[in-house]
Amino acid sequence: MTVNTLQKYTIGYAAKKEEVSKYWVDDLSDDSLQIGAVYTDELINSEQELNISTAFKESHKPQMALKNAAKVIKENTGDHYALVYIKDRRMWHTRSGDIRVFVFRQGRFLSPPHHKATSVSTPFLLKEEDQLILATSSLLFDNDPKILKEIFHSSLPQEIAEKLLATGTPAGENSICAILPCEFLRDNTPSRDRMKVLEEVFPFEKEAEARLANPNQQRNTIYNFAGFVLFTLLVIFMYNKNKSNWEEEITLKQQEIAQLQKQLNKANDKISSYDNYQKLHTKSIAERNFDAFDSERYRMYALFRDVRNKFDRNQVAEKFNIYNPLAIEAKVVMGENWFIIPVKGSHLVQKGETLKKIASLYYDNSKEGIQLIQQFNPQVVEGHSIFLPFEKEK
Repeated sequence: MTVNTLQKYTIGYAAKKEEVSKYWVDDLSDDSLQIGAVYTDELINSEQELNISTAFKESHKPQMALKNAAKVIKENTGDHYALVYIKDRRMWHTRSGDIRVFVFRQGRFLSPPHHKATSVSTPFLLKEEDQLILATSSLLFDNDPKILKEIFHSSLPQEIAEKLLATGTPAGENSICAILPCEFLRDNTPSRDRMKVLEEVFPFEKEAEARLANPNQQRNTIYNFAGFVLFTLLVIFMYNKNKSNWEEEITLKQQEIAQLQKQLNKANDKISSYDNYQKLHTKSIAERNFDAFDSERYRMYALFRDVRNKFDRNQVAEKFNIYNPLAIEAKVVMGENWFIIPVKGSHLVQKGETLKKIASLYYDNSKEGIQLIQQFNPQVVEGHSIFLPFEKEK
């Protein structure tokens, strides 16, 4: 009996026709391992052996690596092969023909999941006490279970492989068996969190535990679903019942909105008309000049009070640009000089308006306008009207 060793792996291997059979184990990286077993109807030449041994490529997608390797091996050896990719204690495999993949764990033979819809299986989590088996299916299916347990009772993988081949191979047929104990996983620390690995391998394990913890969960789910359906039907019934009332209310509200819109349009028209009138009125005042010989147009007069008796009629006329002093009427009231003077117009002081802004509305020269307004009006107060004297003619 020969014991095959490769670095930290102890492998048991036996084949009925070794010249047309082959197995291999190779480290792809610190946490990745690939194992394969094939047999053909003809001798495997050196070129085929090279192609088989280099078929595996390191990849962060094990399924893709297996799929590509399987394509190369199928082209070189045929349909009887089994390929395994181990990474972080997880195992993916693909197979074809008579060679199958099994895991012997605590006296039981486990067959990792393999879906017919795809050539690559879902991952399977390995343990340190497992033994990975790549073997012809008849070696396990056609043997007595008691004999198999006695064979696997041995701790030597090579002995197991040879006994298995001796007891289960039909006459004239080829059989192959490769056994890899998973003891090396003790030294292989997973590169990721173990719980995360378990969740990826057994995505429905938490749901199964939750169902066991709460056996009435399914019944509660049915009740919840039925309640949801009844609630939905109630909502639909109430909607259909109140639909006509809601439509009438919507019609009334739309009519009210239409009336309010008409009132709003009228108010906007009035505001627009007032704004236009205000602009025209301001423009007419700004363009108004004193004409001593014009008696046809409307003329506004304002009362100017000379408390200190500093001015006479001629001085007032010169001060406020009245070129005909006779247009000013002068009176003495309780010892004070009062003058009735022609002016451009009046302006109601709005909130936030300044003298500069008011002067810019009515005078070409804002500085002159500010001076005239201040001289004629003792106070400029918000909400009060002020008079606008004539400016100098250009």
